[in-house]
Amino acid sequence: MSTNPLSEFRWLSPLGVSVILFILQAVLTIVASLIVLTLNPRITTTAYRVEGGFMLSGRIDSLFFGKSIEQIIKDNPQLQEIDRYALYVRAGLWVAFGFFQIALAWFGMRQGQAWAFWTIVLSNIAALAGWLMVILPVVQKRIPLGFDLPPVVLLLAGVILPIAGILGWIGLY
Repeated sequence: MSTNPLSEFRWLSPLGVSVILFILQAVLTIVASLIVLTLNPRITTTAYRVEGGFMLSGRIDSLFFGKSIEQIIKDNPQLQEIDRYALYVRAGLWVAFGFFQIALAWFGMRQGQAWAFWTIVLSNIAALAGWLMVILPVVQKRIPLGFDLPPVVLLLAGVILPIAGILGWIGLY
């Protein structure tokens, strides 16, 4: 484990690029979450849910549940209210996760602290595992996934995590 003092930290080193990528991911997660919080009353309408679905996309959710989103909402109108408030909680957790990751990268990884790096990596793996738990039953039902998969968080963690993780590993060890 490297314990480089802050004065020796280099932004263009493997560790520095890893810190940049983790902070970028966190900032994009926060921005996406704030957009969701701002637009929440609009995106929990039936019209939006037809496209956006509840968990993945309107198309995937309709195939998974065996009926259209409109029919699901017609059968269970309270579902829209439940979805609205659950979305506030999810978006709030995403904002918290973003700030948590920024603090770990800025105050821990920049100082060469391996514990901060591993905390970020394991947190992102846990977030990805949560999304995989949602996607797995869809795949098991042989429902084709497409470009209508939403979450920016899934894409950010799935793309940035391997690159930032490898660079962070190289920079720390």
